[in-house]
Amino acid sequence: MSDDFYTTPGTANLVGSRSLKEAVRQYERSLILESLRANDNDKRKVAKMLGISISSLYRKLSELSIEDQQPVEENVIS
Repeated sequence: MSDDFYTTPGTANLVGSRSLKEAVRQYERSLILESLRANDNDKRKVAKMLGISISSLYRKLSELSIEDQQPVEENVIS
């Protein structure tokens, strides 16, 4: 059996040379960061949206080295 069976054109670029563990970690990190931005850093909303407990979200934040996302303040010169 050929290895071509396991690689489709769409998945070759997605996975590349990363391990499954690293690919999942990167996806989780991106999803959590995007969710935090979309919900104004409201962790309770994000946990509910992702279907996980708030304690699980905090554990993921720590594991994935995600620090509190603070809104960026614009410098206004008067």
